[in-house]
Amino acid sequence: MSNTISKTEIFESAPIPKAFFALALPSVFGKIIMLLYNLADTWFIASTDNADMVAGVALVSPVFMIMIALGDIFGVGGSSMVSRLMGQKQKEDTKRISALCFYGAFILGIIFAFLLFLLKEPLLILLGTDANTYSHASDYYTYIVLGAPFILACNTPMNLLRTEGLATSSMIGSIAGSVTNIVLDPIFIFGFDMGASGAAIATVIANIVSLVTYAFFYKKTSWISIHYKYFKLSTNDIKNVFSVGIPAALNNVMNSFAMTITNRTLVPFGNDVIAAWSIAGRCTMISTMLLVSCSFSSLPLIGYNYGRKNYERLKKILKFLYTFEISLSLICASIMAIFAPTLISFFMNDSKIITNGALILRCQLLGIACSAIILITTCVFQATGNGKATLISTLSRQGLLFIPILMIGTFFFKFKGILLAQPITDLITSVLVLVILYRQKLFAPQNND
Repeated sequence: MSNTISKTEIFESAPIPKAFFALALPSVFGKIIMLLYNLADTWFIASTDNADMVAGVALVSPVFMIMIALGDIFGVGGSSMVSRLMGQKQKEDTKRISALCFYGAFILGIIFAFLLFLLKEPLLILLGTDANTYSHASDYYTYIVLGAPFILACNTPMNLLRTEGLATSSMIGSIAGSVTNIVLDPIFIFGFDMGASGAAIATVIANIVSLVTYAFFYKKTSWISIHYKYFKLSTNDIKNVFSVGIPAALNNVMNSFAMTITNRTLVPFGNDVIAAWSIAGRCTMISTMLLVSCSFSSLPLIGYNYGRKNYERLKKILKFLYTFEISLSLICASIMAIFAPTLISFFMNDSKIITNGALILRCQLLGIACSAIILITTCVFQATGNGKATLISTLSRQGLLFIPILMIGTFFFKFKGILLAQPITDLITSVLVLVILYRQKLFAPQNND
């Protein structure tokens, strides 16, 4: 007898751990490959032993994060709406929304690329480049911006395929792009001696490969489509997608903004510290990507059952998710804190960077359990179409709370203030989102029946 379960069973009747892992494991595996690509990207750049190049690429990273954020407008916003419509068995509507999201993301990418080229010089200055980092930052910026339409569009099918239960197909698309990037990085960076430009070109090509792979898997779908005949511009559809997508996108926008502000506060401490911070951030991605992939893999499960008004199953899903995610975060943080110097030295064997990087990494890990709570709760808000709560969560974590805490901490405690700003912010934000979730009573049957 087969151990596989159908897409309907995953959402409606399978034991929650089994349903969760059916969606999460392919996503986690895909994220691990993406993580390897991100680490390899940093490793190849760091292998040049040029701290200015590492710092230059790090300073432009917020631009790439904004592209991912804009992709989330259609990726997360679309998957939230599609999952709820699937629960209501509205197949024609899910195809229309998915087509709108796919083409909308590509068009937005073209517009965004045009604007970024117009604003290149002032943006590079705003990002904190100096005489030593400007040329490297400029090289990376130019090619990443050229690839904006593909980077934005790539995020949509990755999310929508998971929404239909095709987590393995989504995983394969991610792996295809990540492996391409890992293979092309050394060719362009060292073989063609293109430095930061080569890293950016490899990233763009990798996103194109992923996009083509995702498009191929759309042939297997029954609820979603990228066929142009379903592409219709509707004010109501755009409003519904944007109500969740924009708050979700603001998460990465605010992350990008927070990264820019943090980088600028680090400038007085030298490019070595900026490079160490960048490397520590890449290491933190090991735990962050696992947590993000696990939490967002649950979005279709939550959205579908919310659409079906299966509130008892929703409560069980939430109980499982919080327990699992917090436990995973603590295990990851403990292991990484112990091996922090080893992780940093893998990228650059420089005593100063290893010392600073290990300290930075350990401090960044202090709030990881709180981050897990924020991720799960925000995912609930997104899956249930609660854009207002998502917006509050996003703006609080990386804007309304983080920036003041960072500024106050830097003023009074200098470098230590920068180190502790994010953990303190995450603690406060986790309490805030749990209070909002409790007050919303999203899963109380008496409020929805």
